[in-house]
Amino acid sequence: MPLSDRFSRTSRVVATLACVVVASPGGIAPAAASPALPLRATSVAARPFHLHLEKSEPAKDQVLTSPPTVLRFWYSLPPELAVTAVKLSRADGAPVTTAKPRRGKEAGAVEVDVKEPLAAGGYVVTWKTSSKDGHPVSGDFAFSIKGGA
Repeated sequence: MPLSDRFSRTSRVVATLACVVVASPGGIAPAAASPALPLRATSVAARPFHLHLEKSEPAKDQVLTSPPTVLRFWYSLPPELAVTAVKLSRADGAPVTTAKPRRGKEAGAVEVDVKEPLAAGGYVVTWKTSSKDGHPVSGDFAFSIKGGA
C-alpha cells in the first residue's frame, strides 16, 4: 500500500475514533500510544455531540410544596429560541398558559413564565428545541405540587 493511502486511511480512523470518544458517556478516555497513530484522541476538545437537556427546574418527578412561576431548562449547548417550544399541561391533558421561551442568565439556559396559578396536582412539561446544527431534540417530564395540609 502506498504511503499516501496509508496516511489517508489512518487519518480517517483517527477522525472516526475521535468522534466516538467525544460522544461516549464517560467523556474522553486516554488513547494508547501507538507509532501507527501519532495523533491521540485526548487532543480532541471535549464537547457534547448534540444539544441535550442537562437539568430542569422543576426536575423530573419532583414534588413541590409551592407552585412554580417559571420553568427553567439548562441545555448542553445554547438552543435556538426561534424553534424552542415548551408546553405545560395538567395531568388530565388540559393546557396551562405559558409565555414564550426566553434566554436565561446562564449559557444554554431557557426560561418560560407560567401565566396562570397552578393548583395542587400533577403536571407534564413537553419541550422541543434545536441547536445551530439543526438537530432537533425533544422530551417531556412530569412533576407535581403537593396539596395543602
